[in-house]
Amino acid sequence: MTRRVRRDRVCRDSSLARSARRAALAVLLFAAWAPCAAAEPLELVDMNGERYDADALIAAGHPVVLIFWHTWCRSCKGEAPKIARAAEEYGETLRFFGVISGPDRVIDDEKVRRVAREWGYSHPQVRDRDLALAKRFRIFGTPVVIVLGDGGRELYRGFRLPDDWAPFVPTPAAQPDREAS
Repeated sequence: MTRRVRRDRVCRDSSLARSARRAALAVLLFAAWAPCAAAEPLELVDMNGERYDADALIAAGHPVVLIFWHTWCRSCKGEAPKIARAAEEYGETLRFFGVISGPDRVIDDEKVRRVAREWGYSHPQVRDRDLALAKRFRIFGTPVVIVLGDGGRELYRGFRLPDDWAPFVPTPAAQPDREAS
């Protein structure tokens, strides 16, 4: 009987030790991964093949707004009129990009184009076929709105648009590539 108790304790202890090692490894991997992910350049390619260097846009004084959405998402549809208005109103200073994540077997590009038109989206739409953007920004549902500022730092993240865009709109002095009109 004593022997069995000891085995149970040993098993329990080794199980606890394994869990602790796994947790420590997860923390180390996350700590090692996090700085690398932020350091990678952010290049976006829209559905028409046009390339956008998000880091260069931000450096030029244009914060980047990423809107992760899907055609079947009811909340996305509900936010669409506000997104379209915000993109129209702030499109000269903020750069809006729709992001639709998922492989081709799941996402129909023609449906994305049709729904984007129906919802009034005039900003570029990016297909995230390999889920690289979804992974980079830890997206687990839609809609998600992310505003990126200096150095790619997240200024805002939410399931809805910010109530006030003013904190994200750069002042004219902060926009070196804009000419006074």
